[in-house]
Amino acid sequence: MEKIEIVSKLVKPSKPTPPTLCNYNISFFDDIPESVNVPLILYYSTSHKEQKDTNIFNHLEISLSKTLTDFYPLAGRYTHHASFIDCRDQGALYIEAKAKFQLSELLGLEQKLKLEMQQDFLPCEVGNDVKTDDPLFNVKVMSFECGGVAIGMCISHKFADMDTFCKFIDNWTTRSREIGNELEFKFEKYSTISSAAHLFPKPDVLANHQLDPTSFEVNNCVMPLFLFKASAIRKLREEVMSDHGNIIRHRPSKVQLIVALLWKAFVDIDRQDGQSKASFVGQAVNLRNIYNTPFLKHAEA
Repeated sequence: MEKIEIVSKLVKPSKPTPPTLCNYNISFFDDIPESVNVPLILYYSTSHKEQKDTNIFNHLEISLSKTLTDFYPLAGRYTHHASFIDCRDQGALYIEAKAKFQLSELLGLEQKLKLEMQQDFLPCEVGNDVKTDDPLFNVKVMSFECGGVAIGMCISHKFADMDTFCKFIDNWTTRSREIGNELEFKFEKYSTISSAAHLFPKPDVLANHQLDPTSFEVNNCVMPLFLFKASAIRKLREEVMSDHGNIIRHRPSKVQLIVALLWKAFVDIDRQDGQSKASFVGQAVNLRNIYNTPFLKHAEA
């Protein structure tokens, strides 16, 4: 997208990471996925009545530096051959961008806003493999002529899932509100992230095994949006329970029903060619609420 001025820098934690925390071991669940960047863009509009004296770039940079103290692995670098994060405060990539147009011009595109257009609001390519020297957290803060702001972020899947990503954003948000504010914010709910490597260690069989990135490649991928009404899901559940009640021992959830429906459709399409291939479906779940330990609530992924 044209008319964008960019300045980039590395932001380090406001306090040095202790030497005892320099090697951050990742858990079995983090060792399996590729070290890809997971993107997120947040858009903030502003009214002309709001004050514009605050330097948004400087403000967010200071609060990010403080937040990185709690989430210190994000300022480090992932070491592929040893499967751990080298936490020596190398820094997170922070990009300042100024767009010479209105935020409404972008959001007004609605359905015409394509992925390649949104890429201009992200600090790095979506899904790119994180190399040894690449930052684990990248952010691009873009201001608009109207005073609006877009914050595009990419976080390494080797350290964080979406739950961790949200905890990081909550922490950063609270730190940003704290700057220049006389109120004291409590950070109990924004506790530092802890490694779950000792709870979920990597099996010996995977200790020296590196997954082949090409095994996860998907070319010409299309991402359609499906909307299911609650009444349709209820009807589907009733049909499934009626036809297979002697096999199903529990009430299927909405997610289970929709995933099974889509999977069946894909298998049926595949069979049309007369050569049905083997397939499997994986469903990510959050184990934090299943295990009865406060520690897991703050585990990285």
